[in-house]
Amino acid sequence: YNFTLCLYYALVIMYGWKENQLKKIRLFLHSPSVVGLALACAGIPFYDVDYFGCYIQPYPLASDFTLVSIFAFGPISFVI
Repeated sequence: YNFTLCLYYALVIMYGWKENQLKKIRLFLHSPSVVGLALACAGIPFYDVDYFGCYIQPYPLASDFTLVSIFAFGPISFVI
């Protein structure tokens, strides 16, 4: 809801929108959160648990773990 709250505050404070104007775009304000939740739930079967995070599961009997290491260690090392 971070995007929705930012957009709401921008419309109300910066552009002076009233409550009746916001009611017209109420569905639009909730759609980014619904899409984000749907994408997050759709990806759950493709993740595997690790000690310090989650990563995309490799194919069975995969000898090349390049993609797994990129998606597992890349974001963590970027944050650190």
